[in-house]
Amino acid sequence: ISAPPPLPPVPDPTELARRAARVAAAPVALVEYQPPPGVVATAPVATAPRVGEVSLTDQAWTASPGGTYRVEQVDGAIHGLALGGGATFDLDLSAQRWLAQAGPVFLPGRQSRLDLWQAQLGWAPAGGPFALAAGRILPWAIPGATVMDGAMASLRGDAGEAGLFGGLVPEPDTLSPTRSRATAGGFWSTERRWGSDLVLREEGRLAVVASPELGTRAELEDGVTLHAGSSLDLFADARVGAGGLLHAPGYLDGARIEVDWRPAPRLFLDGGFEYGGLAVPQLFVPPAFGSLLRRGDATATLDLWWVRPGATVGFAHDAATGIERSWGGPQLEIPRFVSPAVALLGGYLEERGWLSGRSAFLQASAALPGGLRLVVRGSWSHEASLGFLGDAVDLSTSLDAPLGDRLGLRLTAMGRLGLDATGLASAATPNGVDTLATLYALF
Repeated sequence: ISAPPPLPPVPDPTELARRAARVAAAPVALVEYQPPPGVVATAPVATAPRVGEVSLTDQAWTASPGGTYRVEQVDGAIHGLALGGGATFDLDLSAQRWLAQAGPVFLPGRQSRLDLWQAQLGWAPAGGPFALAAGRILPWAIPGATVMDGAMASLRGDAGEAGLFGGLVPEPDTLSPTRSRATAGGFWSTERRWGSDLVLREEGRLAVVASPELGTRAELEDGVTLHAGSSLDLFADARVGAGGLLHAPGYLDGARIEVDWRPAPRLFLDGGFEYGGLAVPQLFVPPAFGSLLRRGDATATLDLWWVRPGATVGFAHDAATGIERSWGGPQLEIPRFVSPAVALLGGYLEERGWLSGRSAFLQASAALPGGLRLVVRGSWSHEASLGFLGDAVDLSTSLDAPLGDRLGLRLTAMGRLGLDATGLASAATPNGVDTLATLYALF
């Protein structure tokens, strides 16, 4: 008996990664199932699409010194509910009721509040190029646009989409209707593809915006996204504004760039930079607008199969006040710690500048039987610039428990223990406990 021929050598990790990327990028054609002769095909079980979610949350926290606070909140969302004839309905709202307030809170004196983010009727005939929307619109697809009470119309084609919008803008702090804020203009988006890996998308907005803080001004915002398979994701956005009461140096209100790069099969680099050039006068508290900001950060991660070491660095600078800070430190992830269902993540951060100090954390997450998801995180922080906060130890745990196909429960508990200069807790150090329970339903 002759010896079997030798097997070819196993490809190196780079070649395996290249082959895996080609397999992942290959299109998968849909094949209609045809039962063999003599077998009766059964119709698939129809399941109603999930278009909405409702959740009930009870949150309570106690701080020392401070007191006890408690609030109950109902959140509801409906997206793309079909009404027939190409009509749809979208709703997004949140209602709060304060049961205990030991001190000042956001919007003091209001025990109850309703935030209506979206209540929109849409119409887009199947296969047609036109789309209309009216009501309280949340224009998530228009760069830089805000919630508005108005209307939006668009025309879609193979090359992209273009449209017009206009309406009154609600108050930023309460979302209450108002006639002192408004916006109107046009928007567009285009997308080009080269093969299955390279995609370039550009989207923009040109509008007239009126507000008490800045007066009536013109704004132009444009964003570009480049996706190159699994190796590169690049996003850049800039907004310029002219007219009104104020304008930024060079009329550049703000810009940002984000990069996610994979120069080698197991090396991941991501980072970004944000520029804010317009200092908006604050007419209410808390601040809701940007300022003269310069901020950047970068992270590097190396995937070594069983362990993922990494590091992060960053800086932030407020040009109006001169306040700045920088940070950096390592982190380590073990995606399969003891068991494939358990992941471990830890890190350390050194901070310099305003509110300088250092911190460290250790987090464990586990996928438990029955669809349970458990996350436990402990951290330590030391504040060195003010001199009276000292050290603090934090512990948090969260549990996500599905209660069926359309019900679920989320439980979260967080605690902080402040330590004085001797390393002991006392009545003068900040301590607190926060608990949160959310019951949600999908429909």
